[in-house]
Amino acid sequence: MILSLLQIQPQCIFETINKYQWNTKSMFIEKPIFSTYEMQMPEINEQCTFYTACPIRYKKVIQYVKNNIQLEDILSTISICSSYLPEWRDGIDYRVSYSAKKNMGGGTSLDLIHEIDYLTYLFGPPREIFNLRGQVSNLEIDCEDISTYLIKFNNTVSQVYLDYFGRKDIRKFLLITTQNTIEIDLLKNKICFLIVMKQFYLMKLEMTSR
Repeated sequence: MILSLLQIQPQCIFETINKYQWNTKSMFIEKPIFSTYEMQMPEINEQCTFYTACPIRYKKVIQYVKNNIQLEDILSTISICSSYLPEWRDGIDYRVSYSAKKNMGGGTSLDLIHEIDYLTYLFGPPREIFNLRGQVSNLEIDCEDISTYLIKFNNTVSQVYLDYFGRKDIRKFLLITTQNTIEIDLLKNKICFLIVMKQFYLMKLEMTSR
Protein backbone atom coordinates (compact mmCIF):
# COMPACT_ATOMS: atom_id res chain seq x y z
CA MET A 1 0.00 0.00 0.00
CA ILE A 2 1.21 3.51 -0.85
CA LEU A 3 0.08 6.27 1.49
CA SER A 4 -0.12 9.68 -0.17
CA LEU A 5 0.30 12.74 2.05
CA LEU A 6 -0.22 15.37 -0.63
CA GLN A 7 -3.33 16.93 0.92
CA ILE A 8 -2.04 17.09 4.49
CA GLN A 9 -1.00 20.46 5.90
CA PRO A 10 2.75 20.67 6.58
CA GLN A 11 2.39 20.95 10.35
CA CYS A 12 0.58 17.56 10.31
CA ILE A 13 2.95 15.66 7.99
CA PHE A 14 5.49 14.90 10.72
CA GLU A 15 2.78 13.54 13.04
CA THR A 16 1.23 11.50 10.22
CA ILE A 17 4.56 9.87 9.33
CA ASN A 18 5.03 8.89 12.97
CA LYS A 19 1.54 7.45 13.18
CA TYR A 20 1.25 5.52 9.91
CA GLN A 21 4.76 4.52 8.81
CA TRP A 22 4.43 1.19 10.62
CA ASN A 23 1.28 0.31 8.66
CA THR A 24 2.48 0.85 5.10
CA LYS A 25 5.30 -0.22 2.80
CA SER A 26 5.83 3.20 1.23
CA MET A 27 4.97 6.85 1.70
CA PHE A 28 4.87 9.73 -0.77
CA ILE A 29 5.52 12.85 1.29
CA GLU A 30 4.83 16.43 0.26
CA LYS A 31 7.38 19.00 1.35
CA PRO A 32 8.12 20.52 3.77
CA ILE A 33 8.21 17.56 6.15
CA PHE A 34 8.91 19.79 9.15
CA SER A 35 7.13 23.02 10.07
CA THR A 36 9.97 24.24 12.33
CA TYR A 37 13.73 23.82 12.48
CA GLU A 38 13.65 22.33 15.97
CA MET A 39 11.65 19.14 15.35
CA GLN A 40 13.41 15.84 15.99
CA MET A 41 13.46 13.02 13.46
CA PRO A 42 11.14 10.15 14.40
CA GLU A 43 12.22 6.56 14.68
CA ILE A 44 12.30 5.33 11.08
CA ASN A 45 10.68 2.11 9.88
CA GLU A 46 13.49 0.66 7.77
CA GLN A 47 11.02 -1.60 5.97
CA CYS A 48 9.17 1.43 4.60
CA THR A 49 10.25 3.33 1.49
CA PHE A 50 9.86 7.12 1.68
CA TYR A 51 9.46 9.37 -1.36
CA THR A 52 9.57 13.17 -1.26
CA ALA A 53 7.98 15.48 -3.85
CA CYS A 54 11.10 17.09 -5.33
CA PRO A 55 10.64 16.57 -9.09
CA ILE A 56 12.82 19.43 -10.37
CA ARG A 57 15.96 17.30 -10.03
CA TYR A 58 14.42 15.06 -12.71
CA LYS A 59 13.81 17.82 -15.24
CA LYS A 60 15.67 17.24 -18.50
CA VAL A 61 17.81 20.35 -18.07
CA ILE A 62 19.07 19.20 -14.65
CA GLN A 63 19.63 15.69 -16.00
CA TYR A 64 21.62 17.23 -18.84
CA VAL A 65 23.91 18.94 -16.32
CA LYS A 66 24.26 15.72 -14.37
CA ASN A 67 25.13 13.59 -17.38
CA ASN A 68 26.86 15.93 -19.86
CA ILE A 69 28.82 18.53 -17.90
CA GLN A 70 31.95 17.79 -15.90
CA LEU A 71 30.79 18.71 -12.42
CA GLU A 72 34.41 19.03 -11.28
CA ASP A 73 34.80 21.95 -13.72
CA ILE A 74 31.95 23.96 -12.14
CA LEU A 75 33.56 26.63 -9.97
CA SER A 76 30.38 28.31 -8.74
CA THR A 77 26.63 28.42 -9.33
CA ILE A 78 23.78 30.87 -8.81
CA SER A 79 20.18 29.68 -8.36
CA ILE A 80 17.23 32.07 -8.47
CA CYS A 81 13.58 31.35 -7.68
CA SER A 82 11.42 34.47 -7.68
CA SER A 83 7.62 34.50 -7.91
CA TYR A 84 4.57 36.28 -6.53
CA LEU A 85 2.88 34.31 -3.74
CA PRO A 86 -0.62 35.86 -4.22
CA GLU A 87 -0.68 34.36 -7.74
CA TRP A 88 0.42 30.83 -6.81
CA ARG A 89 -2.98 29.20 -6.27
CA ASP A 90 -5.97 30.21 -8.36
CA GLY A 91 -9.05 30.99 -6.31
CA ILE A 92 -7.26 30.76 -2.94
CA ASP A 93 -6.44 33.75 -0.78
CA TYR A 94 -2.69 33.51 -0.22
CA ARG A 95 -3.15 34.90 3.31
CA VAL A 96 -4.87 31.70 4.47
CA SER A 97 -2.48 29.28 2.73
CA TYR A 98 0.20 27.41 4.66
CA SER A 99 2.84 29.35 2.70
CA ALA A 100 1.83 32.52 4.57
CA LYS A 101 1.97 31.05 8.05
CA LYS A 102 5.16 30.26 9.94
CA ASN A 103 3.49 27.77 12.29
CA MET A 104 2.22 25.78 9.31
CA GLY A 105 5.61 25.45 7.63
CA GLY A 106 5.40 28.57 5.47
CA GLY A 107 8.23 30.87 4.50
CA THR A 108 10.69 30.76 1.64
CA SER A 109 13.30 28.71 3.48
CA LEU A 110 11.00 25.72 4.05
CA ASP A 111 8.57 26.21 1.18
CA LEU A 112 11.06 26.66 -1.68
CA ILE A 113 13.42 23.74 -1.19
CA HIS A 114 13.83 22.60 -4.81
CA GLU A 115 16.96 24.67 -5.42
CA ILE A 116 18.69 23.16 -2.37
CA ASP A 117 17.50 19.72 -3.47
CA TYR A 118 18.88 19.81 -7.01
CA LEU A 119 22.16 21.30 -5.79
CA THR A 120 22.70 18.45 -3.34
CA TYR A 121 21.63 16.03 -6.07
CA LEU A 122 24.38 17.40 -8.31
CA PHE A 123 27.15 18.15 -5.81
CA GLY A 124 26.46 16.03 -2.76
CA PRO A 125 25.94 17.12 0.86
CA PRO A 126 27.00 20.70 1.67
CA ARG A 127 30.12 21.30 3.75
CA GLU A 128 29.08 24.76 4.95
CA ILE A 129 25.84 26.76 4.76
CA PHE A 130 25.22 30.44 5.50
CA ASN A 131 21.66 31.73 5.41
CA LEU A 132 20.14 35.21 5.60
CA ARG A 133 16.35 35.47 5.62
CA GLY A 134 13.68 37.97 6.57
CA GLN A 135 10.49 39.78 5.61
CA VAL A 136 10.97 42.84 3.42
CA SER A 137 7.77 43.14 1.34
CA ASN A 138 4.26 44.25 2.26
CA LEU A 139 2.76 40.80 1.78
CA GLU A 140 0.33 39.91 4.57
CA ILE A 141 2.23 36.93 5.93
CA ASP A 142 3.91 36.16 9.25
CA CYS A 143 6.98 34.37 7.88
CA GLU A 144 10.00 35.31 5.80
CA ASP A 145 9.45 36.31 2.17
CA ILE A 146 13.12 36.26 1.17
CA SER A 147 15.91 33.81 1.88
CA THR A 148 19.45 33.75 0.52
CA TYR A 149 22.07 31.06 0.93
CA LEU A 150 25.80 30.74 0.42
CA ILE A 151 26.68 27.06 0.27
CA LYS A 152 30.11 25.40 0.08
CA PHE A 153 30.25 21.99 -1.57
CA ASN A 154 33.41 19.95 -2.09
CA ASN A 155 34.49 21.73 -5.27
CA THR A 156 31.80 24.35 -5.80
CA VAL A 157 30.41 27.45 -4.11
CA SER A 158 26.68 28.07 -4.70
CA GLN A 159 24.48 31.11 -4.14
CA VAL A 160 20.72 30.61 -3.78
CA TYR A 161 18.12 33.40 -3.91
CA LEU A 162 14.46 32.73 -3.03
CA ASP A 163 11.55 35.13 -2.71
CA TYR A 164 7.75 35.34 -2.53
CA PHE A 165 7.35 38.84 -3.98
CA GLY A 166 8.87 38.82 -7.48
CA ARG A 167 6.22 40.02 -9.94
CA LYS A 168 7.84 38.13 -12.82
CA ASP A 169 8.30 34.36 -12.45
CA ILE A 170 12.01 33.56 -12.66
CA ARG A 171 13.62 30.20 -12.04
CA LYS A 172 17.17 30.04 -13.33
CA PHE A 173 20.37 28.15 -12.66
CA LEU A 174 23.68 29.75 -13.66
CA LEU A 175 26.85 27.65 -13.79
CA ILE A 176 30.28 29.25 -14.01
CA THR A 177 32.77 26.65 -15.21
CA THR A 178 36.46 26.73 -16.09
CA GLN A 179 35.59 27.06 -19.80
CA ASN A 180 32.11 28.55 -20.04
CA THR A 181 29.16 30.22 -18.38
CA ILE A 182 25.96 28.22 -18.72
CA GLU A 183 22.49 29.67 -18.12
CA ILE A 184 19.60 27.29 -17.50
CA ASP A 185 16.01 28.51 -17.54
CA LEU A 186 14.04 25.95 -15.53
CA LEU A 187 10.67 27.41 -16.58
CA LYS A 188 11.44 27.32 -20.31
CA ASN A 189 13.59 24.16 -20.14
CA LYS A 190 16.29 26.06 -21.99
CA ILE A 191 20.08 25.78 -21.78
CA CYS A 192 22.35 28.52 -23.12
CA PHE A 193 26.14 28.29 -23.32
CA LEU A 194 27.01 31.98 -23.16
CA ILE A 195 30.62 31.78 -24.38
CA VAL A 196 30.00 29.79 -27.57
CA MET A 197 26.38 31.06 -27.82
CA LYS A 198 24.94 27.60 -28.19
CA GLN A 199 21.39 27.20 -26.93
CA PHE A 200 18.69 24.57 -27.10
CA TYR A 201 15.45 23.52 -25.45
CA LEU A 202 14.75 20.26 -23.68
CA MET A 203 11.19 18.98 -23.36
CA LYS A 204 9.00 22.03 -23.83
CA LEU A 205 6.18 20.60 -21.69
CA GLU A 206 7.09 19.50 -18.18
CA MET A 207 5.41 19.73 -14.79
CA THR A 208 6.51 22.79 -12.85
CA SER A 209 6.79 22.92 -9.07
CA ARG A 210 7.08 25.60 -6.44
